[in-house]
Amino acid sequence: MQTTLLGVAIAIILALVTALVGPLFIDWNSYRGEFETRASRLTGLDFRVTGAIDARLLPIPTVVLQGVEFGRPDEGSKVRARLLRIEFALGALARGEWRIAEARLEGPEFAAGLDGTGRLAWPVPKLGFDLEGVSIARLHIQDGRASLADAASDARLMLDQLDFTGELRSLAGPVKGEGSFVVAGQRYPYRIAVGRIAEDGGAKVRLTVDATEQPLAAEADVSIWVQRGVPRFEGSLQLARAVGRAPAGAGSLIIEPWRVTSRIRGDSAAAVLEQIEFQYGPDDRAVKLRGNADLTFGRQPEFKGALSSPHIDLDRVLALPESARRHPLAAVKTLAESFLAASRLPIPAALSLSAEGVTLGGAALVRFAADVKADGDGVEIRGLELRAPGMTQLRLSGRLGATSTGAQFVGSTRLEANDPRALVAWLTERSDEQLVSAGSLRLGGDLTVGSDAITIDRFKLDLDRMTVAGRLSYSWAHDERPARLEAVLSAPEIDFDRVHAVAKAVLGETTFDWPREGALSLKIARALVVGIEAKQAEIEMRSDANGFEIARLAIADFGGATLAAKGRIDAKAQSPHGAVTLDVDARALDGIVALVEKIAPEAGGQLRRSAARLTPLTLRAAVSLDPAAAGSAAAKIKIDGRAGAFRVALQGDAASASDAIKLDDLAALAAAKMNLSGRLDADDAAALIECIGLDRFLAVDKRPARLTLAVKGALDGELAIDAQLAAGALNVASNGSVRVADRARASADLNLKITNATVRSPRPGGRPAEPLPASVTARVVLSQATVQISELAGTVAGASVRGRLGLGLQQQPIAIDGDLELGALDLPAAIAVAIGMPAQGAASAGTGGSTNASGPWPAEPFEQALPGLSGQIAVKAARLALTPKLAAQDVRGVLRFGDSELALQGMEGRLAGGQAAADLTFVRRADGLTARTQLRLVGANAGELLPEGSLSGRLTLEATAEGTGMSPVALVGSLVGSGSFTLENGRVMRLDPAAFDAVIRAVDQGLPIDATRIRDRVDAALTRGGLGVALAEGAITISDGQARLSNPTVRAQRADLVAGGSVSLSDGALDARLTLFGAGGSGAPADTRPEIGIVLKGPIETPKRTVDVAALASWLALRAVEQQSKKLDVLEGRAPALSTQPAAVKTNADPAAPKVPSPAKPKPPAPAAEGVQPLRPPVDIRPAPTPRAPRAQPATPPPAPTQAQKPPAAPARPRSLSEILFGY
Repeated sequence: MQTTLLGVAIAIILALVTALVGPLFIDWNSYRGEFETRASRLTGLDFRVTGAIDARLLPIPTVVLQGVEFGRPDEGSKVRARLLRIEFALGALARGEWRIAEARLEGPEFAAGLDGTGRLAWPVPKLGFDLEGVSIARLHIQDGRASLADAASDARLMLDQLDFTGELRSLAGPVKGEGSFVVAGQRYPYRIAVGRIAEDGGAKVRLTVDATEQPLAAEADVSIWVQRGVPRFEGSLQLARAVGRAPAGAGSLIIEPWRVTSRIRGDSAAAVLEQIEFQYGPDDRAVKLRGNADLTFGRQPEFKGALSSPHIDLDRVLALPESARRHPLAAVKTLAESFLAASRLPIPAALSLSAEGVTLGGAALVRFAADVKADGDGVEIRGLELRAPGMTQLRLSGRLGATSTGAQFVGSTRLEANDPRALVAWLTERSDEQLVSAGSLRLGGDLTVGSDAITIDRFKLDLDRMTVAGRLSYSWAHDERPARLEAVLSAPEIDFDRVHAVAKAVLGETTFDWPREGALSLKIARALVVGIEAKQAEIEMRSDANGFEIARLAIADFGGATLAAKGRIDAKAQSPHGAVTLDVDARALDGIVALVEKIAPEAGGQLRRSAARLTPLTLRAAVSLDPAAAGSAAAKIKIDGRAGAFRVALQGDAASASDAIKLDDLAALAAAKMNLSGRLDADDAAALIECIGLDRFLAVDKRPARLTLAVKGALDGELAIDAQLAAGALNVASNGSVRVADRARASADLNLKITNATVRSPRPGGRPAEPLPASVTARVVLSQATVQISELAGTVAGASVRGRLGLGLQQQPIAIDGDLELGALDLPAAIAVAIGMPAQGAASAGTGGSTNASGPWPAEPFEQALPGLSGQIAVKAARLALTPKLAAQDVRGVLRFGDSELALQGMEGRLAGGQAAADLTFVRRADGLTARTQLRLVGANAGELLPEGSLSGRLTLEATAEGTGMSPVALVGSLVGSGSFTLENGRVMRLDPAAFDAVIRAVDQGLPIDATRIRDRVDAALTRGGLGVALAEGAITISDGQARLSNPTVRAQRADLVAGGSVSLSDGALDARLTLFGAGGSGAPADTRPEIGIVLKGPIETPKRTVDVAALASWLALRAVEQQSKKLDVLEGRAPALSTQPAAVKTNADPAAPKVPSPAKPKPPAPAAEGVQPLRPPVDIRPAPTPRAPRAQPATPPPAPTQAQKPPAAPARPRSLSEILFGY
């Protein structure tokens, strides 16, 4: 048993070894014929193997054939492959089944297609076995090549690098897989699925093809039958393009997506597309069209269809920005570019498009219909009609194609509008009724529109009273080619302003370069240009690289001017030659001024201001070119004539290389070397000054004047300038160099000398400027929008001026810096100019009203200030006038300019023998002008500061104030601030304290106590001297436009002084009161002192002085009463006799009798507070009898005196009180 099993095992091992090793020793190439015969019998094809053959049984049955060729015996085309490798499933092979585990075909090449009758021509094998018996689990095709051809159309398609990976359940299907191929260098991935062949011979095929470099995809789901070699199909088809990047120069950044779906049925000759749905744009804003089409194959394939939609919203599908949506023509341009990009189909297509309504530019267009044909070169619009706003009918036909610069349309158009206002309002988004008249509009012509040019041939326009016919063409500048305009127009009447406004509004943001080449042929009976009427205009002229020619230019009347020009300049020769003349005869310059204002507004404005002085105008200008040396040309210029009161003469020449005289390159003319001289004479100097724009700065008298100018050099280089202006005593001379070629880099270096000039000081608000005599010299340098004035020296208004100034004009506000040394400066006048101080009563004078009562400060609002500046100027002034009588010396400081701010900072100098320092700031705000000031004065002589020398001494003062107002009087009235003062070693004039003694002495000597007499005597006594003040100090309070003294203290000599008062800053009025207290002397009533009041009221320069003696008169009356009382006491013996009274007369009394004590001295009455109280009627005051002294023996009383007893002798009678008070 073991021997048997061992033998079987050895047999199996030998069989396996033989199966594994045997093929290695077999020469399979010797069986080539057997392989070819078996394969030909199996496939029914002529099968050849030209390369090596290899086979394996184990571990996997494998056959490798290199260099395989097979095909039908009756056809010349063959299928070739570099390698065919087949791996069989071992188990299935053992069972006799063809189950291929993996098949790999490398480098296959085959050709297939349709013959002239539409039948398939391809190497389909005639299999001699059951198709269900062969399956391929994994099929790989690599680096294949397929040539597809259609004999009927002679079209060929080559598929390179064909790859496939998939499976075949059986040769009868199904088949499924994916791969890719390359066509014209572009790779296309694909997926394919083929169902099992049905009983009727048909098979379902689903094919999807994508493009890797283009957002294009195709998908077909069809059933295919092949009957008698002719393929027939039926199913659905879809073509789709995803969103993509637009080509350079397109109007939009992207190409909108689109998709077409349809049912399709047909054969190799034609197909019918039903239920077509075309969608353009993304789903949320797509345009959808539906319809049917016929597709024809063959030598002239074509797609014919009809698509329609109830409504198309182009505004949504184009997704334009709001600015572009407001200009429908911009939307139409974008639509044309998008449609042109989307219409590049592989075969020609003819479409009939229609829509009941179209939304474009926010308006509804109705009855849209178009027949278009698209091919590889573009889109032909055979007919397009629509109705637009304004009852407008548009008809358009032509061809839309692509050029290197973008889309281009060539065709004809006709537009008719019964309401052109509504049409223009839609095209321009403007409802200006003056833009277009209410009449009908008809426009037609052959139109060519591209991105670089627009041309209208057979142009005809009927609008209102305008009928224009001719041709228009404009080309934008491109590369080396300049912009070009060609126009051939004739019209009995045309409004160029209205045509330009409509064209500009319709074209939106489209810019037009100034044409440097072109040809004009105009014949117009009446035209309106820049608002000015031109009559009988005939123009025939051309300009190009070969020269310039004016065959005829004649305008009979252009705003009061007659123009005529003719001439020719030939630039074709080596040295250009020719001449051009221009004659102008004008009684008015309205047309010329309006035209210049349109081109150069600043020059036009200056010309308009001088137009009245320049008419009537008669000028003749001539320019001639003569050949000079080899390669050069010389031009001569001459202008002469009269312009109003002026005589004009200009002549000169220019030499340049001949290639510079090219009108297509005007910039080259700047290289010509010029030598120009001109003269402008006038009998009235004021007219000449106004003409050249210096009337704002200079004032002259009515005397002859002359302006001369000489210029040498090249416009693109440095020009030497020598100019002189002589107007009466005024002489202005300037010489130097300038550069004007590049306005951004213009520069100048000039020496300026002004002699005997009357300069107008700058005044805002249009007020008359105050003239200032001036003579100065300076160097002026202009560079990079900066002006540097250096070496400034001279006199202005009699004061010397030196220093430098710098201005930066490239920014706002203007930058300024500098250093100035002034001999004298009127500070109030300078500040008034800077802040826009209005003239006193300017408004009321202009309206006829009464002037304001605000004193020195105007009540009118501040005027416009000087132009805004930013920077600082260091200022030194030998004399700085503060008032008409007060000035500071050796002042220095910084004048600083800021944003709506003007400040005098760090001002220091000598004032009235002392040192002064101040800061002053002005700021403009919405609520008015704000002023802030700080002042410090140390050791100043008060006598020089105050009027009439009323006060002397050394004054120290500090003060700050701030206020805001719309007018000067409001600003001053709002001032709020504080300060302090100190006066040392002072003296108050006309306040002599000896006045008290003088008045008391006069009263004692008999002067009646009468207020008038006392006042006169006091006033005379006060003026004899002054009051010495050792020290006075106090505070100053500023509020409500008033400066008040607060808590002043005065240390005076021989008297006491109390002061108080205020000064109104609005009108300069003084209101002060001084009270002087005297000593009173030994005879003064107890606890009382005499006083004198002085009241000062009125203007601070000349106040009214009033002396108040009411208190002094009361004091004197009280003193008199007191003295009389004392005298009575003396007479009655109650007081000893005053040393000043005469001795008493002796009596007969006993000398040994003791003296009787005098009665007690009565208490003096309190002095009156306000003045002398009215006295009682005078009484007869007699001496009382002297009481007797008591005797030693009082028991015996003395006898009473009898009437016959004679009284003792009385002393001399003193004056009574009434005599003292009233003089009687």
